Amino acid sequence: MAGTQSSTQEKPLIHIGWIVAAEEGQILERNTREALEILSRRWRSQLPEFEWRLEVVVERLPVEQFAADPLDLLGVGVEQKIERQWDFAFVVTGRKLRMRRGSAEFGAPSSALETAVVTFSERITPEIRAAYLAVAGQNLLGNLLGLEAGPASGVMKREADDDSTTLPTFSDAELAVVRNRLREVGDLRLEEQRPHWNRGWFYLRTFFADSRGIAMDVWGYRPWSQPFRLRKLTAAAFVSTLLLFLGAEAWELGVGSSPVQLAFGALIANLAGTIFHYRGQNLSELTHRSILSEQLARSRIVLLFCLTTGIISLWILLLVVSFAVISSLPREVIERWLEEPLDFAARFRLASFAATLGSLAGAFGGNLEAEGDFKAEFFIDEET
Repeated sequence: MAGTQSSTQEKPLIHIGWIVAAEEGQILERNTREALEILSRRWRSQLPEFEWRLEVVVERLPVEQFAADPLDLLGVGVEQKIERQWDFAFVVTGRKLRMRRGSAEFGAPSSALETAVVTFSERITPEIRAAYLAVAGQNLLGNLLGLEAGPASGVMKREADDDSTTLPTFSDAELAVVRNRLREVGDLRLEEQRPHWNRGWFYLRTFFADSRGIAMDVWGYRPWSQPFRLRKLTAAAFVSTLLLFLGAEAWELGVGSSPVQLAFGALIANLAGTIFHYRGQNLSELTHRSILSEQLARSRIVLLFCLTTGIISLWILLLVVSFAVISSLPREVIERWLEEPLDFAARFRLASFAATLGSLAGAFGGNLEAEGDFKAEFFIDEET
């Protein structure tokens, strides 16, 4: 993804915005500004080849009395990031985050949206809050850039009772990764290069502008594990698949289908499942602004790749389970019933047929998932 860069600047500009909840008072705003001074000194020291611009804005945030939904706060961050042309956005709140994925003690980064929510517990007093927010900011920026937490890393794996205010240092290997990602971020955005674009060509150029970063973000979401996390979708697919084995017509159609027909059916089922979930769960609605933006296009590409990989993973899982079920049944009985041999190829054709129909059922079952829970699987990396 590309960031703003003046033609007169030699250093790529990295522009990061911090949004502070107006309802939480001036103390938090002051703590945040102090934290940015700490981060600015550290990042200028470790990454002097970039021009760092850290900005604080105060906004009224959509928070409830006792907890804030990280999805709502991420939405605010994306809106402000696009409007103000930031490269990354951080939303700071002292409210406890509503549990979405894992622990919500530290914050909620979203690589897909290049935005993060920063939070802190009541144990973090105003005296140490600035240092703590600096640690949180570096940790979450590292998450957004694809770094893994570790004992010798600039990104810490935080425990629930860890209130560390010691800012870690990026290792040489991590700095190499960060430099590569930030060079891509620091380039001119596509919409800044020329005013008018064909939408399809714009999305294609967005992908090739940061294909490595997009791949890293998709890998970080582990989309192949979605069938085990989206239980209602998977349950609907599995029940529908197993019910197919109760009808003679399904066996005959499956065994009698050609490989070309089955391959085409699997393609259509996976494509339909992807489109149905992408539209039905409103994954493309990242902002109210109807504009061509490289940042928005990149986020949508990451989400689409994650969703497609998850749908294909579900199909493969259904294929394996269906083949195992078919192979466990008495072969002689089925062969007398079908009046043809049930060899490996026939079992595979039947399993593929069942997996395809099960995937289509899962596409409808996916909308049984609450929209917030579904989006959390794709928008939030991990609440650490």
